[in-house]
Amino acid sequence: DLEISSRGWGTSLSISLGGVTPGQSCRLEAIGRDGHREVASSWQVPVDGYSATSGALTIPGAVGMPVSEIVQYEIVNTDGESLLTIPVV
Repeated sequence: DLEISSRGWGTSLSISLGGVTPGQSCRLEAIGRDGHREVASSWQVPVDGYSATSGALTIPGAVGMPVSEIVQYEIVNTDGESLLTIPVV
């Protein structure tokens, strides 16, 4: 679940997700029309108290890019592997 809010300074957002391996480090990136990427947030999935099959995390974030310029969001691990792509509709 991705919640997006336009702000005078850019875009604030919050994402709720599950199914990520405990201990894995991830980042949420916003991708603009021109291919420019901005990191909205980064985090490490907790090893304790989180299950990859039933756990959920809510991660806040923000970018300076206006909502109208963002074409998709992507969750990427530290190896650069895309875990999830969320197109803007």
